[in-house]
Amino acid sequence: MNSRLPVLGLADWNPHGLALLMVFREGSINFWCDDDFRINLKWLGLRSTHFEDYNIPEESFEEVKGNDVAVVKRLLCESEAVTENHKYQSELLKMLEQGTLQLQAMYSFGLPWFSQVFIPELVRSADYI
Repeated sequence: MNSRLPVLGLADWNPHGLALLMVFREGSINFWCDDDFRINLKWLGLRSTHFEDYNIPEESFEEVKGNDVAVVKRLLCESEAVTENHKYQSELLKMLEQGTLQLQAMYSFGLPWFSQVFIPELVRSADYI
C-alpha cells in the first residue's frame, strides 16, 4: 500500500461512530490486531467544525444516551489513539455537551452536495485527524 495515500473514515458524530473508526485503526478486544495489520485510519468526518461551519440547526442534534457516556469513558481510557490525541478527546467532550449528530443531517444540503462538494473539499484540504 502507498504509505502517502491516506485511508479516511467517515462516521456519524457520536461516540459509537468514533469507536467504530478506532476498531479499524486499533483492532478490538475481540479481534486484536498485530501492528503490521493496523490501519492508520484518519477521521475525515463528521466533526464539530463541520457543523459549526455549515450552521446545522440545533434540532438536528440528538440527546446523549447513557450508553454514549459509557463509550466515551471507554475510549478516553482504553483507546491509544484517543488518549494520545487531544483532538479526539475534544470531539468526544463536545459530543457530551452538545449531543450527537448523524451524517444524514448533512443531507439537508442535498445528497449531490454531500458527495460531490463536501467530501471532496475535506479530502482536498486534508481536513482530517
